[in-house]
Amino acid sequence: MARMHELVVEAWRVRGPRSALHVGDLYWRLYRRGDCDFSQRVRLWEDASGSLAGLALFEPPDGCDMVLRPSCGGQVLQEAMLDWAESECLRLHGDSTAAAKLAVGGFEGDPERTKLLLCHGYVRSDHGYLHMWRSLPANLPAAVLPAGSTCRSVTSEDEAEWRVAVHRATFAGSKMTADAYRRMMGCAGYLAELDIVVAGPDGAFVAVGNCWLDQDNAVGEFEPVGCHPEYRRKGLAKAVVLEGLKRLQRLGGAGAVVYTSDSNIAAKRLYESCGFDVVSTDFDYVKVLCEAK
Repeated sequence: MARMHELVVEAWRVRGPRSALHVGDLYWRLYRRGDCDFSQRVRLWEDASGSLAGLALFEPPDGCDMVLRPSCGGQVLQEAMLDWAESECLRLHGDSTAAAKLAVGGFEGDPERTKLLLCHGYVRSDHGYLHMWRSLPANLPAAVLPAGSTCRSVTSEDEAEWRVAVHRATFAGSKMTADAYRRMMGCAGYLAELDIVVAGPDGAFVAVGNCWLDQDNAVGEFEPVGCHPEYRRKGLAKAVVLEGLKRLQRLGGAGAVVYTSDSNIAAKRLYESCGFDVVSTDFDYVKVLCEAK
């Protein structure tokens, strides 16, 4: 995990908010599915000296992100990553009668990656993820909460059940469990101060947000932020983000990034209201590996 963390940090140092992953993505994507067996979802490549050259993070059943050490990037390594991800996708597909498809991210402004994907039969879809960025100036606005509500950190593992309940209500289909969340709370990238919740007048959690800090690059990430459907349109998610920005700054952050689907207009407006601007779009490039039977 430490070697993967260092690789993602180095890639960010070169590519900034146009990098495929922030260290927060590394931890969140590994733990959010509720299992703890990463061997089926992560593949590592080393160079001749044994240093980590790249990693591929497979998102079952049909997604993959690839991170390369800038000094080791190249067609051969990326082709090896694609071969592995395609084989994993087909393995999971098994005898299903549905079509097997794999989606791999390709940035605007990354002609090497997009050319590689197109040459290997991938087609750019209409769907993409907006990479949004803002700096952290001294005069950050304060969070505003309804009367009786409070914004604070998760204080202990005992609150994982409440924390996960709001997350699952916010993100339909989430496989996050309280046990998986507790495991995540013990990982190297997790900081309790950056695990932010809004509690209503009765103490129940109503909005949540994880922040992650890449201390080497002084950049934070919000992943994920959500508000319970019954409490939306009260400014609670915005309060989580604004509080998170202040805490990131206090811990040494100079900027922050957040990713959201280009189809999620409400999320885009939320982050724009908190000072974020779109700096790039990471499009899905999709390949049909096996036609429907």
